[in-house]
Amino acid sequence: MRTALVAAALAVAGCTHPVLLKKYVATAPKQAGIEGRALYVAPFTDRRVDEWSDDKSVPLPEPKGFARRELTGEQADAWEDERDALEVSLPKEQWHRVGTKRNGFGMPIQDVHSVTPPADWLTQAARLSLEAQGAKLSGSPGDADLVVEAVLRHAWLDLYVATWVHLVLDVTTTPRGGQPKTVRIHASEGMTAWTGDSRESYEIFSATEQRLERYLVEHVAKQLAAQPVTSTPLPP
Repeated sequence: MRTALVAAALAVAGCTHPVLLKKYVATAPKQAGIEGRALYVAPFTDRRVDEWSDDKSVPLPEPKGFARRELTGEQADAWEDERDALEVSLPKEQWHRVGTKRNGFGMPIQDVHSVTPPADWLTQAARLSLEAQGAKLSGSPGDADLVVEAVLRHAWLDLYVATWVHLVLDVTTTPRGGQPKTVRIHASEGMTAWTGDSRESYEIFSATEQRLERYLVEHVAKQLAAQPVTSTPLPP
């Protein structure tokens, strides 16, 4: 009965506003070996597909000690103000489809959109997270100890009674003078949808990104640990 009531509420409420995808604060614990290193984080490439199957990848296990961080009241107000402003100023043709809402029978009834490109969001999140680890963000790949590139393969919200978000990122790291290495990071998070509104959609997107952040930061730390620190000569 409770499930039916929630499904009915979702059908009535719906996700009437688009989502603003934005990261406000780094959440990954400190990783040794990143502080002081020069990193070039290239803009992530968007090659998303809507459909994903287990033969491509499955979500990684929950990071040890993981606990999602919610927005503060001030951040939540800023999020809503920016989302509202972009919803008005940005033509709907420039919104990005990032999911679907289903009714109580499991049938898709409405698309979920973002006013920010998902690949841009994850680029901004990666830079924020690595800088918070103490990395120095380089303006060019030639000046970096490690170049970080990524291709976004899948970013999707399935808005139902049990709502899930999946983020799939192919991350390529190239050390100075070394060979590139590519890994696939597949993060997922699920929670009960009570309202089906854009704020709730953002919260599950954010929780999934926080998982992805943990995996990405740990991977970068491992790649840097395998690379000797090289000092750059000071100019005369």
